Amino acid sequence: GIGSPPNADWHSATTVRGGAASADELRFDDFATVNLRLFATLGPQFKFVRENRWLTGMRVTLSVDNLFDNRLKVTDATGGTPLSHQPALLDPLGRTVRISVRKLFF
Repeated sequence: GIGSPPNADWHSATTVRGGAASADELRFDDFATVNLRLFATLGPQFKFVRENRWLTGMRVTLSVDNLFDNRLKVTDATGGTPLSHQPALLDPLGRTVRISVRKLFF
């Protein structure tokens, strides 16, 4: 078959305080990611597979994770981003595109 199961993940904003005696505070903004996956299992319903029998039982998948390349934004009390919470350190890959091919041998 052919399919496209989308997937989304969302986290609400939150604030973390450093402790009872500490004024340190970190604010984590809202964060959402959308993932997309397209796949096709090649079978006799496709003309080019009927002409090339070796393609039978093959599945081709295209996956895109973090489709809109969203990054988590973290700020401290001064409005700056702490070094350990830089977006590229929290999610070093960002948007990821993958193509995979699977073949079943009968």
